[in-house]
Amino acid sequence: MAVNLAGTAWSNRRASGEIEGQGHRRRKMASPQVPSFETRFHLKDGTLQVDSLAAEVAGGTLTGSGTLKLFEKTVHHMLRSPNLEFRLAGTQIDLASLIIGGLVSGRIAFVVTASGPLRRPKIRLEMPAGVTAHVWDQSWQLVGIDLEVDQEGVAVRLLQASSKTGGEIQIEGHMRFVPKAMPMQWHLKVTDLPLAAALAAAQIDVPVTGQLSVDLRLSGSSKAPLVSGNIGLAGVTAMVWHSVMLP
Repeated sequence: MAVNLAGTAWSNRRASGEIEGQGHRRRKMASPQVPSFETRFHLKDGTLQVDSLAAEVAGGTLTGSGTLKLFEKTVHHMLRSPNLEFRLAGTQIDLASLIIGGLVSGRIAFVVTASGPLRRPKIRLEMPAGVTAHVWDQSWQLVGIDLEVDQEGVAVRLLQASSKTGGEIQIEGHMRFVPKAMPMQWHLKVTDLPLAAALAAAQIDVPVTGQLSVDLRLSGSSKAPLVSGNIGLAGVTAMVWHSVMLP
C-alpha cells in the first residue's frame, strides 16, 4: 500500500492525496478478497472530497465518490457531527464469495447512497432489475430492490423476485426503531410459487406438486404483531409411500 499526501498546509485548509494498494490472492479466506484498492481525495475549506474510489471485491468492482464536511473555515470550528454525502456502486459482485455456506450464488449489481449527519446517516440500497441469484438450488430473477434505513427505522419500497421455475415474491413496508414498541406495517405477497420449491427452501424432501399463494399483512408492533390475510394452495398432489407387512 502506498500513501501520498501533498499540500498539507493547515493554514490554507487544503490537502490532497491518494492511496493505492495491491492485495494478495489467498485461498479459503473467510472475508472477501480485495486484490486492488485505489482512492484519490482532497481537503478544501473544511470539506473532505473523495474524488474517486475503485476496488476489486469478490470478483467484481466497487466505485465511489462523495464528500464529508468536517469543519467550518478553520479546524477550531469542527462540526459535532460531520455531514456525509457518498455514493458507492458495485458491479458483478459474486454472492458466493460474500455469503459462506454455498447457499447463495450469482452476480449482483447495486448502488448504495449515504447522506446526512455522520452520527445518523440515511442509507439507501437500490438494485436494478435483471439480476439473477441462485438460492437453495432455485434460480431467482430480481425485479428490483429499493430500501432505505436510518436511525428512525427501515422502509422497503420494493423487494420483488420471480422464480424461473414459476412464482413471484413481493415484500414492502416499514418499521420504526422506537424503543420497546417498534411499530410496523408489512405486506408479503407470494403468487403461484411451486410447493416443491418452497419445501426445498425449507430443506424438506417430500414429493409434492402444486402451487402456494400468500397475501399477508403484518401490523402492530414487534411485541404485539397483528397478522391478517390469506394462504392458498392449488393443484396439490403428493406421493405417499407405505409398506405392507405380509404374513
